[in-house]
Amino acid sequence: MADYPKLMVLSEKFRGLVFELKEDSISVGRNDQRDICIKDPSLSSYHCDFIHNEDGYFICDRGSTNGTRLNNVPLNPEEMYPLKNSDLLQLGSVEVMFDYDDGSLPTVSRTETGIDLTSTQTGMSTVKDFNNLSPFANNDDKSEARNRKLIIGGIAAVGLVILGLLVWLVVKTVQQHIN
Repeated sequence: MADYPKLMVLSEKFRGLVFELKEDSISVGRNDQRDICIKDPSLSSYHCDFIHNEDGYFICDRGSTNGTRLNNVPLNPEEMYPLKNSDLLQLGSVEVMFDYDDGSLPTVSRTETGIDLTSTQTGMSTVKDFNNLSPFANNDDKSEARNRKLIIGGIAAVGLVILGLLVWLVVKTVQQHIN
């Protein structure tokens, strides 16, 4: 029997990290000011809270950009959801297991994992904002802005050449009339 519940990170990049939930309220996010800081770009700076009260342990998403899922079900922001031993959580794209055997339920020696594909659209990602995932995400915006600047610069250059030709023609015409 565990003294405190634990969050066990299952995602490859952070696999093996274990966090004990020793306080009644634990904040999670990408920011160092959080009780649990996971430096993953898919987590918001203040992603969610784990809350303990007389009714048990709960998770509450704090309006995170990429959302929180409990056993593959998206959570509504600012609502508390009860947790039970072996629940699988997705914080952005980081997968975590809630591990807490309080001894109230008999221990089952098998693990059951299932994915319900009927409740989700095929090809949909749980991550809403991929711009957080890559430092190169804004390259398209940068190249579009550069292309716009080149086009505007080209039009301005052609305009200056035409204006120069018009001035040259006017000067030549005036010189011929004077002579």
